Amino acid sequence: MMVDDSIAQILDQYHPLVRHIARRACCSSATLDINDLCQVGDMAVLRAVKSYDPASGCNIKSFVASAVRNAIFNEAARFLGVLTVEFRTTNQASYAA
Repeated sequence: MMVDDSIAQILDQYHPLVRHIARRACCSSATLDINDLCQVGDMAVLRAVKSYDPASGCNIKSFVASAVRNAIFNEAARFLGVLTVEFRTTNQASYAA
């Protein structure tokens, strides 16, 4: 099927980037599994490619790299029990109301 081939091609293209970022996140803790983080990164690649807007003026490779980095490090932080920036700001906003 054509869609499956294009998805596989996109994932193959960005896999070295995903693996590199996942490896960096795993260096911070021995309890993190690189394969789990790679899966999170692969999902981030697909979401980023789907939501990319060429009119934004951002390079697609930079956009995907940023999305993958955010997804992997947020997952690592969640796994390790560290509050992410989004979690802290949304909770502070709800307490202020």
